[in-house]
Amino acid sequence: MTELGLPEGSLIRFVSFYIPGAALFYAMSDRRYGKRKTIAIWAAVVLFFFGLTLFPHLVLHGHPAWYVPLGFVLCVTVYLGAFVLTTRGDPRRNLFFALLIANAYLMVTGILFLLSGLFPGDPIRGYAMLRTAALVAAVVYFLRKSPAALYRSVRNIRRGWGFLVAVSALYTLGIVASLLQPLPGGASVFLSPVTETRAVFFSHILLLLCLAASYAVLFRLLLLLNDEIDRKALETSNRLLENELAAEREAVETARRQRHDLRHHIRLLIDRLTANDTSGALAYLAVYEAATEKETPTQWCENKAANALLRLAARRAAACGANVDIRADIPAVLPLAAPETVALFGNLLENACEALEKCEKGHLLFRAERTETLLRVEARNTVQDAPAFDGEYPRSGKAGGGLGIPSMRAVLEAHDGMMRCEAKDGEFVTQILLPLQKP
Repeated sequence: MTELGLPEGSLIRFVSFYIPGAALFYAMSDRRYGKRKTIAIWAAVVLFFFGLTLFPHLVLHGHPAWYVPLGFVLCVTVYLGAFVLTTRGDPRRNLFFALLIANAYLMVTGILFLLSGLFPGDPIRGYAMLRTAALVAAVVYFLRKSPAALYRSVRNIRRGWGFLVAVSALYTLGIVASLLQPLPGGASVFLSPVTETRAVFFSHILLLLCLAASYAVLFRLLLLLNDEIDRKALETSNRLLENELAAEREAVETARRQRHDLRHHIRLLIDRLTANDTSGALAYLAVYEAATEKETPTQWCENKAANALLRLAARRAAACGANVDIRADIPAVLPLAAPETVALFGNLLENACEALEKCEKGHLLFRAERTETLLRVEARNTVQDAPAFDGEYPRSGKAGGGLGIPSMRAVLEAHDGMMRCEAKDGEFVTQILLPLQKP
């Protein structure tokens, strides 16, 4: 007992689990409300757990057996709720990540149960020390290494979050059910981590191994999916570069033909000027200049990949009868790899052109402005029917879900960029901010 009359085990649990556990979930969240507000939310979580620790001793004047599982359920509920609240994006995705972290913790707990038996003296103290060290190490790691890699690794799941949440919750319930089974003498695994009930303990370890194997298979499949998408993006980039090269060759061939025919034009102009037919010479030059400009490929920006995409989009939109207005100041060198450039601008323009093809008459407006440190992009296009939104982003109407918006978000997240989508008054607007320099 402590000086406050509290069992030492309750304070050990509070210090070794509640505080570093809240810090771990804070480190894994993307701080939706900024650092200060998010820290305040998790500080409130810690205070709630402090009250959870004091309640049975100050109010119930004891520590009844039923309070342990109830406290655990409250603990899990508050952790998951606070994590979903403080993290951006799809709530189902956030719930999956929260369950993933909780299951990873339970998996580590199973290992620590085994190792705590190696400590001399009280095994509960040894387990608490190991648990604290593991959680603090995880907090330090994720504060130093941004968890963005974890979010990017599952960017292509799209509509499978509900299934993943269900599987994760099923594993969690199985593990918790094995942990909450009463032991001889009324104790539980939570209170006595080293017990003689080997069946309960090893069933817990077996479930954890199954969970680890399932997640290993899942993330392996996700890696293969990401590799496939990157490969397709690279193939698209190569095709665009081939089209760009073909357009350049066509321009060179046109210039060669024009140079070959230039002597005939000069002779005609000399003949008109010799005959004092200045107006005829000027009219002929105007027609010749218009024909020359029509044959010259449009140069929208300095970046070759983006220029090829803009050229193709302009032709496609014009073929739909849409008005095209493009002003793009995109630098030749971007902090993006070629496949990323294609994924970002290609999907943006592809979505716009697909919407225009459903409209009888529309418009495509594209603007790109840059400063020394930032590229601002805005695309506006007519839409026949406003798309439905899942949170901040539009829901794909394609069978099985589209990869356009998720791929764009993945590129921007990898480079600390931002994207905003809005549908209003028959127009769809996409705004992008891309840092040109690393902070």
